[in-house]
Amino acid sequence: MKHLKTIVLGGLVVMAASLSSCNKEDAQVDLTKNVVGVYNGDLTNSNTSAKTSSTATITRYNDYTVQVHCVSTDFDSTFLLELYENGDMMKVCSTGDAYNNEYGHEKSNKDHMMGSGNMMNWSEHMGDHDGNDEHYGDFDVSNNQFDYTMKIEHSTVNEYEQFVGSK
Repeated sequence: MKHLKTIVLGGLVVMAASLSSCNKEDAQVDLTKNVVGVYNGDLTNSNTSAKTSSTATITRYNDYTVQVHCVSTDFDSTFLLELYENGDMMKVCSTGDAYNNEYGHEKSNKDHMMGSGNMMNWSEHMGDHDGNDEHYGDFDVSNNQFDYTMKIEHSTVNEYEQFVGSK
């Protein structure tokens, strides 16, 4: 009986240790830590080519999503972007309704939903897109730069505002 208790107790310890290690492997990595901050730069309009000084304030929304607040004298926009690792770059993609509106389909459940490391990789993310889906920017982490183009939809023609700035 004592021997059986020792085996059962040993089995429980091994099972608890393996469950604990699985949870640590599945823990979400904070992708936002190297991109949050204030970026100063220029906003360029696609229709007029006019440049205006602007600021993009990047704040953490969750481990893999940032809120962008881009402001200039005649422009003010706030939106969310999901982050994906790609070498020294942190690629970005729309999320939620903005994703659905842009691409015409929902994101699969494999992207960021479960918090696995594979789901934060750019090439894995691109598996959700067809070849014609466009992405509008990224963070150059090693140079502290942010480049993002915002699409402004009008009834007759689309307009783009491209922000390029540094921390």
